[in-house]
Amino acid sequence: LWTQDDPKGVWLERLLFFSELRGEDFYLNYTCRAYSSRGFPEGYFTLLPTDPNIILPFGLVVGGVTALFIISVTVYYIFRIDIVLCFRRVFPVLYANKDLDGKLYDAYVAYPNPGAFGFNEEVEEFVLQTLPKVLEQACGYKLFIAGRDCLPGQAIVDSVDENLQASRRVLLLYNASTFISKRHTSSTSSNNNNITKINDEDDKIESKTSESTGSVGFDGGDRVVSDTRQQLECMVAMNRALLEGSIKVVLVELEEIAPAQQALLPESVRHLRKRQGAVCWWKALGVRQRRRTSSRWRKDKEKGGKDSQVSPSLLPSSMFWKEIRYHMPVRGKRAVYPEKTALLNL
Repeated sequence: LWTQDDPKGVWLERLLFFSELRGEDFYLNYTCRAYSSRGFPEGYFTLLPTDPNIILPFGLVVGGVTALFIISVTVYYIFRIDIVLCFRRVFPVLYANKDLDGKLYDAYVAYPNPGAFGFNEEVEEFVLQTLPKVLEQACGYKLFIAGRDCLPGQAIVDSVDENLQASRRVLLLYNASTFISKRHTSSTSSNNNNITKINDEDDKIESKTSESTGSVGFDGGDRVVSDTRQQLECMVAMNRALLEGSIKVVLVELEEIAPAQQALLPESVRHLRKRQGAVCWWKALGVRQRRRTSSRWRKDKEKGGKDSQVSPSLLPSSMFWKEIRYHMPVRGKRAVYPEKTALLNL
């Protein structure tokens, strides 16, 4: 209660409380009348609902979507190989039938041939026994392996070109000494020509300069590639993969390669390794060795003391073979147009 000079009078303020509000009470005109000795002044008002607070639900929705996206990306990054392989198995109709593309092989296996640097018994066993046992027998792929599937008497150039063209992938197997046989360690520099001296008993033989011998490395350096077939396979495969884009090359490291050894790899191999990575067989062997050490490969006495477990490195469900299958072509069921099939068969 207070008095006021302009306009002059006595003013009284009261609060109006509503004990309950319903939906039908909104948007109606209400009259408020004051009774006094000076008259009965009236006022009018309408009840309106308050505006909804959308900040909180909007923030919850945005936060939930962001968290779901981060979790989905993380899960896919960690389990992307399993997710992709499962998707291919469940929905094969989304992929074209590879049997109608005119290719004979799912993969061309390029590896150090016998007598070449980088070839050993482990490489031979892996190529001729392990790969066919898992990829061909267990997974159903068809591989071309030089030395096993070559035609007798066929020229190397023709064999490499024809079979690469008939393959969907190239499995390039290599180790630390595959592309490099040796480096010129006892070389002297004179007018940018390196002369290597080789001592053979009492005779000294001076080799020709690196410019005139033609035994340059894969990228034109002082590296020596000993095997002609492997050199040709690398050149043709990398050319079609990096320049033409007509085939995909999958790098398979058979042993761990130190950073200093990686610097000696061909530039094309380093580029492809940096772009898409390499499937490491030596990691599978390391896991196998750790499991063997920890569990001692429990023996089954009823089977004459033989191992009761299958070697993890030979299981198609192991991580190494999942990565290989991830890069291998998909055998889809979607039909190919007859026109395309006819053109491919020409």
